[in-house]
Amino acid sequence: MLSLTYHNGCEKLTFCVNCNVEDKNIIDGLCVDCFLEGKKIVELPHHVDLLKCVNCGDYLIGSQWIEGVESEVIVNIVLSTIKLISTAKIIEIKPIIEKQDERTFLTTIQTAIDIRGSIRSDKSSTIVRLKNSVCKKCSRQLGNYYEAIIQIRPGKRKSCKDLCSETITWIKNMVEIRAKTNQQLFISKIQNVPGGINVYLSSTSLSKSLAHKIANMYNTEMKESASLIGSTSDGREIHRTTFLVRIPSYRVGDIVFHNDHVCKLNSIGRNGIQATDLSNFRHFFIKKSATPSIKVIAETEEIAEATVVHVSNDEIQILHPRDYSTQDIRIPPNSRIGERVKVIEVKGELFYIP
Repeated sequence: MLSLTYHNGCEKLTFCVNCNVEDKNIIDGLCVDCFLEGKKIVELPHHVDLLKCVNCGDYLIGSQWIEGVESEVIVNIVLSTIKLISTAKIIEIKPIIEKQDERTFLTTIQTAIDIRGSIRSDKSSTIVRLKNSVCKKCSRQLGNYYEAIIQIRPGKRKSCKDLCSETITWIKNMVEIRAKTNQQLFISKIQNVPGGINVYLSSTSLSKSLAHKIANMYNTEMKESASLIGSTSDGREIHRTTFLVRIPSYRVGDIVFHNDHVCKLNSIGRNGIQATDLSNFRHFFIKKSATPSIKVIAETEEIAEATVVHVSNDEIQILHPRDYSTQDIRIPPNSRIGERVKVIEVKGELFYIP
């Protein structure tokens, strides 16, 4: 006798048309055992080729080059090739990797499978073959690919080497941070040239962003220019862009001439400079348009120190750092004076530097 049940008013077969066994989980008229007869629950290809970049060691999974532990990458690429029989769901996986040689790995995937409530186990194997390749990023780097150049020109500053080194370190750190989310961002090369340094980068947009930030850091302008280097197959022009940043000769802490006054630079911003007039210790602002007239008297590293002999309300007596003669110099009211102070000599006159 046929066994029928009613589900939402409709008749539903509960027996296998092949073996006549009653089963609540009928698939295409068959019980699970008859449905699986002669079929493979899990299928893996005979072999899987895993590409590894010989330069950086990244692996190609799908269309993405990724960094990873070799064993974990092998498992991931094998799992990406699994084909399951219809209605099956994986509920547990146990991978086993057997290294056959330096470039060949027998990988077995043991699985627990749920097929309409019936739990089955399966074991399938494939061979993973490690192949040498070069990722897109490294291919470009090795070929010195670049889209833009940042030209850093530090001017006539005595410590220009330190300034260039400081700026290059900052650029490297910024590129490293950006490259974490975009593998196509990198520095192609750094070149010492007369008057400064050229930094070749893989991205025009990144170069423009960094050049703008450097210009803002040093309160200067950034100039942009492009040169035609070729065209694409569809006729579009290809340009390389150069971003020139001329870093001014002055820095925070330097002693400078401005409008015939001896001044200390306190801070440098996008719109100008905060400074102190050392003749009266008044603070004032130098507009950006007026900064070209600034002339450096002494860089921060060149400022001398003098020993304090006596302190009064608005003056101190010091030993001249050059000949150790006693000199009286003005100080700001209510200054806290230690045993030594910073001073600068300009045209035979000593100035206290707060």
